[in-house]
Amino acid sequence: MDKIESRVLGGILGLVVGDALGAPLEMASSNFILEHFGVVNEYLDVYHRMGKLIPNWQKGKWTDDSALMLIVLKSINTEGCINPITIAKEFQNLYEQGDFHRFLGGTTKRAMECLKQGISWEKSGEIAMKSPLQGAGSLMRTLPVGIFNLKNETKNINDSTNISKITHASPLSVNACIVYDQIISEIINTNANYRSFRNIIKKYMSLPSIIPEIQQIMKNAMNNQKQDEKMYRDQKHNVLIIFETAIWILLTTHSYFEAMVTAINLGGDTDTTAAVTGGLAGTLYGIEHIPQAWLEPIEQKELFIEQAKLLYNAIK
Repeated sequence: MDKIESRVLGGILGLVVGDALGAPLEMASSNFILEHFGVVNEYLDVYHRMGKLIPNWQKGKWTDDSALMLIVLKSINTEGCINPITIAKEFQNLYEQGDFHRFLGGTTKRAMECLKQGISWEKSGEIAMKSPLQGAGSLMRTLPVGIFNLKNETKNINDSTNISKITHASPLSVNACIVYDQIISEIINTNANYRSFRNIIKKYMSLPSIIPEIQQIMKNAMNNQKQDEKMYRDQKHNVLIIFETAIWILLTTHSYFEAMVTAINLGGDTDTTAAVTGGLAGTLYGIEHIPQAWLEPIEQKELFIEQAKLLYNAIK
């Protein structure tokens, strides 16, 4: 397996593993996690809900983060392009199946209702943004765009924008997706490691095309000024907090394992934080650095591997 294939598989599987590791701890505080589990570094067979632990959680089970990312990935592999019309329809089909209703965020659900009413994908995300809260529901699924558009920055920006707008049309959510996908492309194109990752953040932090809020979170992460736990909990669905946390983790850890353990033990929106972080870390370190003990239990693991390999074949 060459390095690019390793990074492609690492990015896709890294996101799914992060999602699955974080899923049972969603909305638990870091203090709750520490009190009940110590430092979590494996899959749990219980899940957190409103301060209680519920038994019979399936180890390796993922959430809407991976389900929506998989739709984007499969659409690219099927059509050879990023088609927001098809992707929006598949998002709607997933929503109507009901399997992921417990996980889907409010903004995404509202966007799905818009699509169900016949509103176009260009408008669904605008209408869905009813509150000032800027969610990370598009950031968690955008990674395949950054891989697919490895050599085309203009197309990368356009496709990242369209994928976000289906459900999250705010400038913060859209710009976070754009920067995330550009970072993914840059990691692969420059054969980055954890040392040179800092230079990638410096590059995008200084670009005038990046909106000030996104520039600021990169500066915060670069200066090791991660938001405190209270703010993280208070803004648990905020795309800026999750993106900042992911970048901070990548800058302060030195392995995929360390990055994931840090992400899930922070508490808050653990599945999305670990998924967004896991996509970056998996791309940075490669598939061989994801522990087998984390890969093996993944639900439908072979499907993700198959789709990741198809994506690699499309770009090589």
